[in-house]
Amino acid sequence: MKKRFQMMTSDPNIQRKESALKKLEKATKLDNSNSNQKEEAYELYMEALEDAGVYLFFEKDPEIKKKYRQKYVGHYIRAT
Repeated sequence: MKKRFQMMTSDPNIQRKESALKKLEKATKLDNSNSNQKEEAYELYMEALEDAGVYLFFEKDPEIKKKYRQKYVGHYIRAT
């Protein structure tokens, strides 16, 4: 039930974070596949990291910022 509530939130910053995380998950799956979908994965990584940058800009909690910044940096390194 809690997850459902989070998905229905009207906070644009939370929605941006959730969008980034979904795109990162999909990009990682494409990246791990043996198919020729590396370009699509790269595009998803970049879209997700753009969303993540805006999310982090508006996030006020320094601990949360640090946690997600580390996560996003890892995905950036993977994408490039």
